[in-house]
Amino acid sequence: MDRGKRARTRWMLIAAGLLWMAGSGWIAFSVMPDDAVLTMNSPTVKDEMRDRCFGSFGERYDCKEAIVLKAGRTTFANVLLGLGLMLAGPVAAILAFRRFCPPDPEPRRQFQAYGSSPADSPPLADDMAWKRAAQEHTVFPTTPPGDGDHSPSGQE
Repeated sequence: MDRGKRARTRWMLIAAGLLWMAGSGWIAFSVMPDDAVLTMNSPTVKDEMRDRCFGSFGERYDCKEAIVLKAGRTTFANVLLGLGLMLAGPVAAILAFRRFCPPDPEPRRQFQAYGSSPADSPPLADDMAWKRAAQEHTVFPTTPPGDGDHSPSGQE
């Protein structure tokens, strides 16, 4: 697969994955029934506490705590299932893309290291000419000591 087709396929998979996550997130969380997310103040949990918890204060407290923990675990499982369904499609698409559309084995030219062959090495003489010319223009002329000329700092 050439580089351009691979890039187009990757962008199409990204768009499809975002659409999948938006659609499945809408289905999983916005149309979720009321009993799927239970809190301590939800009517289902309050009714269960009222119907099942009797006895002393300690017994009622332990009973209510068990009901609230069970509701929290149920809510966690329902939300985790929704997240799993929301992410399963894009993750499967990414894994399939990486498995069946491997990258081009030849690296791009601008990232190839020099020195792999003598023909690829840069011409050193031309590259260093600009540096020598720049250094010649920036060298400060020095005079022998005692000539009376001013030094760069303005002192004799």
